[in-house]
Amino acid sequence: MTEEQPTTAGAAASESLDLGAILGGPFRDPRALPKFLGGCLAVIGILFFGLGLLALLGFAFQTAQRARRGEEHPMPEWGDLGQLLGDGLRVLGVVLGYLLAPLALSIVAAVLSIIPVLGSLADFVLGPVTLLLGLLAVVLLPVALAQMVASNEIGSAFRIQENLRLIQAHLGTYVVFLLIVILIEVLEAASFALCGIGIIPGLFWSQAAFGIGLGQSARTMGI
Repeated sequence: MTEEQPTTAGAAASESLDLGAILGGPFRDPRALPKFLGGCLAVIGILFFGLGLLALLGFAFQTAQRARRGEEHPMPEWGDLGQLLGDGLRVLGVVLGYLLAPLALSIVAAVLSIIPVLGSLADFVLGPVTLLLGLLAVVLLPVALAQMVASNEIGSAFRIQENLRLIQAHLGTYVVFLLIVILIEVLEAASFALCGIGIIPGLFWSQAAFGIGLGQSARTMGI
């Protein structure tokens, strides 16, 4: 997949995150209906095949790439399923890479909890460390994905020092994006209230909205 040159910092500085485009963008697409139908099938596929998760992650990733380039309707078509699955696998690799340390410590703490004497010590020592590492992973993961969206290389997601510098240089934009991500998660959870079945299109919408927001953030931060 070929990528355009990254947006210059000067051009990005004149832009800001568009909440309406992030939340409403998936519905404004002229081909929203077939894309939503494909997304709903992918959500259902999570339960039965597991590949549905990779397809959704790949869809969000390609949506972010298109949003970063400034496309009016950034959601891709579902035609190239192989590319979507490949991109989704790379996204999953980045997510697991960032969550590896807290997950490993959680497993160690669970094993030690079986031993009466060590269980309390594990909770006292490993609990706060695991929580801290988990919070750091959650905070750093969006900028890591934004780096991969821009470069199309998985290695760029793990340039920790560079990612920290980007957050520091664009702290306001990054905090706003994190708040938007929380809002998306809240709205996704609320979709379950629509007779339960609303969670299926709701899950797809949340991935599409996250992709648009991630692409906008990368563009605004000049990544």
